[in-house]
Amino acid sequence: MTKKPNLIIIIPARSGSTRVKNKNLKKLGNLPLLGHKIKSCINSKTGKVIVSTDSIKIAKYAQKLGAETPFLRPKKYSTSQASTMSCVLHLIRYLINNKIKLPNYIAVLPATNPFLKTSSIKNAYRKLIKNKKYNSINSYTNSPT
Repeated sequence: MTKKPNLIIIIPARSGSTRVKNKNLKKLGNLPLLGHKIKSCINSKTGKVIVSTDSIKIAKYAQKLGAETPFLRPKKYSTSQASTMSCVLHLIRYLINNKIKLPNYIAVLPATNPFLKTSSIKNAYRKLIKNKKYNSINSYTNSPT
């Protein structure tokens, strides 16, 4: 019997947004932007949900909703010039340094796409683990013209 592949969903949420101050904690309807993403990720039940942030305030909010925040991301990986990949690599280094088994898959789901449906997360993960030809999946939405 083979073990089900494991997944870590990482939600990058830095504090220093340059165009919209505190963007990740701005309310969109009844929840902050970050809250929508955390809820859809947790409800997908596809993997562990980790919010990678440099902010204690964001970390506490994420924990309140059920996401994990095992570390604060260093400022050098939280600047407007820092890449999403630096956030992912920081997570991987954290796992290795703490002797935590690396997951088979890592999903990067930014808070800035709050309308991503739980069903879309489940479907993407299902397609990825069933098709051995692929080792990654990416999604996009056409912009209205």
